[in-house]
Order: sequence, then structure tokens, then C-alpha cells
Amino acid sequence: MRKLIVFLFVLLLTGCGVKPNIEGEISEIKYNDTYIVSSDYNKIKNMVSNHTYLNGEEELKNSLVIKTDKDIYSFKLSDDFISYNGKMTKDSEINKYLQDLTKKYHDRDFYEINYVKDFEDGDNEIISLDKTSNYIVINFSKKVTNFKINEILNDGDDYSDVDLLYSKESVNKDVIIRKSIDYKEPDIRISFTNEYGFRFSIIPRYNDDKLEFVTTVKQEV
Repeated sequence: MRKLIVFLFVLLLTGCGVKPNIEGEISEIKYNDTYIVSSDYNKIKNMVSNHTYLNGEEELKNSLVIKTDKDIYSFKLSDDFISYNGKMTKDSEINKYLQDLTKKYHDRDFYEINYVKDFEDGDNEIISLDKTSNYIVINFSKKVTNFKINEILNDGDDYSDVDLLYSKESVNKDVIIRKSIDYKEPDIRISFTNEYGFRFSIIPRYNDDKLEFVTTVKQEV
């Protein structure tokens, strides 16, 4: 009799919960506005599937959507909770892991960019865009792809690419660009894609006599 009561009590507790069974091949995982790289799919799938979600009313601001060839699974997250189908559970690891992934995808530590005078070229290839003694030097510690230098024009709120000045399919060493940076108006954009498929766009410019490398990072979808 006692075993039956315990069994019914456990059944009552678990009966109001739900455990997601993610079926099919994953085609896409999106955390807020960031698409997760496919090599990270399995860990995320295992993390969200490892919970029984119970009733809860906490409002969670972050979203996680997993798409497979069979269904779509939507989750909400905060630093301490995750919810699925209106039910939730306590978890402090999943949201942090996803935030760390986003930071990794946007990380800029794999390159350094400087503006120098009278560069000692050594054996490096020099991309000559003018005949001055000024150089933009980019040191890469990891391979990048789709490296481009474009001439740009100011179209009001932004800059538009005009002519392609240089391109290379992949780069895994230093890039030396012989080019003076215009004091009045930026005239080139340097762009490349990192190993996670994120596109880095760099516009060298002066702002009140201070040199800036204005950088934006966007995911290529």
C-alpha cells in the first residue's frame, strides 16, 4: 500500500511536467538574433532536453528556437530559468553557455590592426593602393576568408561599396596595405569572415584628429 502511495505521488509530480523530445535532424538553432554554428547543435540539444519542465509564470526575455526537419521547438530563458510550452525549470547554465557562444562568434582577439609609417616589408606581400609611406597593417592569428578591400562612398547614413580594390579567398598571415587614411572622408572598407561565418567590416577614419577603425560584425546567413 505504501509503495502504491509513493508511486501515485511521483506520478502526480511528474504528470504536470513536460520533457522535450527533439526529433529529426536539426537545421537551425537561433538564440535571440544569433544563428548558432552547427558544430554546437548537439550540446544545446542535450542541455535543453535534460530537464522536466514544470508549471511557472516567470517572464523570461531571451529566446531559443530549435528547428528540425520534423518540428520547431521554442524556449525562453533567463540567467536562472528556462521555459518550454508554458512550463519552466531552474537552470543557470544554458543561458550563460549561449551568451558565451555569442561572445566567441563576435570575438576580435584573432586580429590586430595598426596604422604605421615607413613599414619594413620583409617578405610580406604589399597591397599598394597609393604611393605614400603610410601603411595599414593587420596581423591575423587565425585564418579568415573572403578578404576584401572596397572603395566606399558616403550615401548619407552609411557607406556604400563602390569599386573592389583587392580580394583574396583566404588569408592566414599578416596583411600590409599601402594606403594613407583620408582626414576628411573615409574612402575604403576592409572586410573578412571569421571561422564562425561572421563578417567583420572595418572602416579607417579620423574623428577630431583621432584615428579610429570603426568595426561592425554581422552574421552571414
